[in-house]
Amino acid sequence: MPRSASPGKEMTAVPSQPVPLAHLLDALEPLTIATRHVYNVPVTGVAFDSRHVNRGDIFVAIPGFKQDGHAFIPQALEKGAAALVTEREVSAPGVPVVRVKNARRALAILACHFFAHPSRELKVCGITGTNGKTTATTMLHAILAASGSGCGLIGTVEVITGQQRLPARLTTPEAPEIQAYLREMLATGLRYAVMEVSAQGVELERVTGIAFSMGGITNVTTDHLDFYPSPTAYIHTKGRFLAMVPPDKPVLVNADDPLSLTLARAYHPGSIITYAVDYPADVTADRLVLGRRGMSFDLTVHHPLPRPAGGLCGPLRLAVKVPLLGKQNAYNALLAATAALIAGVTPHTVTHALRSFRGVDRRMQVFRAGALTIVDDTALNPASIDAVLATIRETLGSHKVTIVYAIRGGRGPEINRRNAVILASWLGRFPGGRLISTSSSGNVGPNDTVTREEEETFHATLRRYGIRFNHFAALPVAIAAGLDAARPDGILLLLGAQGVDDGARIVFDLLNAEKNIATPEIAFPARVASPTG
Repeated sequence: MPRSASPGKEMTAVPSQPVPLAHLLDALEPLTIATRHVYNVPVTGVAFDSRHVNRGDIFVAIPGFKQDGHAFIPQALEKGAAALVTEREVSAPGVPVVRVKNARRALAILACHFFAHPSRELKVCGITGTNGKTTATTMLHAILAASGSGCGLIGTVEVITGQQRLPARLTTPEAPEIQAYLREMLATGLRYAVMEVSAQGVELERVTGIAFSMGGITNVTTDHLDFYPSPTAYIHTKGRFLAMVPPDKPVLVNADDPLSLTLARAYHPGSIITYAVDYPADVTADRLVLGRRGMSFDLTVHHPLPRPAGGLCGPLRLAVKVPLLGKQNAYNALLAATAALIAGVTPHTVTHALRSFRGVDRRMQVFRAGALTIVDDTALNPASIDAVLATIRETLGSHKVTIVYAIRGGRGPEINRRNAVILASWLGRFPGGRLISTSSSGNVGPNDTVTREEEETFHATLRRYGIRFNHFAALPVAIAAGLDAARPDGILLLLGAQGVDDGARIVFDLLNAEKNIATPEIAFPARVASPTG
């Protein structure tokens, strides 16, 4: 059964019996260029990080963006690697070596075979999109879990396998981790798995070999400009995921997002089920009402929809209430509910689970401390920033809005320029609105550290649009300034990705420090989830 490393380390897992090397190499045959010293040793694990190699593992040397796995082959051998998979010729006397065309793809294929293809026994739903993946997958997981069928989750915030609940390291983990999680879900008796599928997860072959039972796409806008050579390359990677869903399985598509619909029609030759708020679709949210405490709408399935397991769903109409803010969450709820209905979940279970949904950390979380409203969201690109600010204006009001924004670190100047443009366009719509930026020095790791170029690009763009702002390098100082500006009755918006992950904790530490020791501490109340994902 799987064994897991501590949080922050690669999860490894092993089946009950070692797997013969010959069995694994048969699966690699289409990728194999050459082999050397191959004999049928028992393989006890699949590893790609030399720090986490166990005796008997097969070690896959991946040429990375910052480091090359081939340089760590001596360490892997010293720790007991039984065989090597490489892209280059290496010297490893007496050790089986397999040279392949694509080490990342080989890693995924090895992981699938080593764990005996757990996705073929589970019903796996993958959801992609620029924004909304986290909320939509968490919603769908909540509905399927409420149905009693048993459901696991692999996402940006956490991983739930039935045996354990872990904080996530990546939106889409590396292939051996995914396969280990899926195998653990099966061993726990779960029937379903819901997972976020990021563009990098597709590009880096992390989801290669997964037998998806259903796919979904929330929306597609420009993102990950630091990773992809062009917006087009990023967009088409989303399409490649849709092509991974078998033709006899459905893909659920946001029909209000023309690019998502175009990609689905181009990449998925099978069943396409559309959902929408504004335009005609197979499933629509009618009579949508957005309020300060959530939303309500009529979910309408307009005609019978095919179920992956056979049979039909609909037509039907459900009265839905969801304690989430923002129109974008109507799309997330539609996607989750439609996926659950065609999976066979009863309408009553769908509506009850959505009504009880408590949201996702840092996805439009709303806290109140007296007359002060605090909103915390991980918006990290122009579309998600736009959605958050539109939601605040439409549902919470535009009075005395103070934004503490964490500049994106390690992602390049272009995304920071674009984010500054959208912030500048919104600040004029909030009378008395104030912007405070931060580099979050001391609160982020090396991968998220803001460079001088990123900071200068963000600030220069704001100045170009005539936006006044204050900047503090340290997150606690920026939040203290924001709190002072927003009190006593304004809105404090904590906005940004990793740079403001500690923001809400800092706010409440500051508020609690001001209270008399006998007064109950201000706690994180029930939250509402975000249009960003």
